[in-house]
Amino acid sequence: MTTDAGSRLGKLVTQARDAASVLGEEEDKELRRIAFERVLDHLLGNGGGNGSAPQVPAVEPPPKPAREPIDGVLATEQQRVDAAARYFQIEPDEVRELFDLRGEEPDLVVNSGKLSKEMNEAVREIALLVGGVRTAVGLETGSQTIREVADAYGKLDRHYMETLSKAKEIAVLGKPSSRNRLIRMRAIGAEAARPLARRLVA
Repeated sequence: MTTDAGSRLGKLVTQARDAASVLGEEEDKELRRIAFERVLDHLLGNGGGNGSAPQVPAVEPPPKPAREPIDGVLATEQQRVDAAARYFQIEPDEVRELFDLRGEEPDLVVNSGKLSKEMNEAVREIALLVGGVRTAVGLETGSQTIREVADAYGKLDRHYMETLSKAKEIAVLGKPSSRNRLIRMRAIGAEAARPLARRLVA
């Protein structure tokens, strides 16, 4: 390399370094390196420019890595038991007297003799227990689920949906003609479910 060529290259490197330095020390080091390389390539490809430092070409920052979705699943039986205990404000050991939480879908296992003898009231109690425990473990509740539990306990009659719709502790969503309407616990539903659970485990 001749002395003139070396001198010219040295000037171009200096110009490129000066141009990249406008990014400042607080900028990412890798970003300044990329800017320096691009400016130098630009100068070399255009015969060295006019001797003044060119504008730094736009440098796209490297893409951010995609975040993993948040995993909020209650993965173990103990996690589900603890969640139900907090919701109903009873002890974890008492939760197992009411629910089987070994699977992801909770099952009501309370002694049927502890539920109300009156059909409508028993359906309301089942709705509070099933809706409450499913809320506690992060599951939606459908009217079909409560219907199946009420039937298994021998508490199902033709007034079942009317009983649910009139219960002030829950909200029954969806169309009246739907076979599986969404059931949501109201705040007063949670308040009513807690003394019910405590009475059943007493």
